[in-house]
Amino acid sequence: MNSFESSLGDRLADLRPRRDLTQEQLAEAAVLPVDAVRKPEQGRRKTARPAGINALARALDTEPGYLVGQPVTFEATRRRTACRPSWHSAKPYPP
Repeated sequence: MNSFESSLGDRLADLRPRRDLTQEQLAEAAVLPVDAVRKPEQGRRKTARPAGINALARALDTEPGYLVGQPVTFEATRRRTACRPSWHSAKPYPP
């Protein structure tokens, strides 16, 4: 199964042991009740609050998008920086 087709609980149950954490340790690291980890892993809760997802992602050293099944995309953006010499002014050069 593709990781983005699985549930939040499936992804937690997959990633948590890879980080060598118990449910209790993950909950403590995320400063959440243990049920915030246990219930999704057991399939008894399908959703979570954004703050909880962010806390779990930080504790698991992953992106919140991974936990909720949203692939991470990278967009190249062009930075607009001024590359003008310090003597350049907004006025046109004299003829």
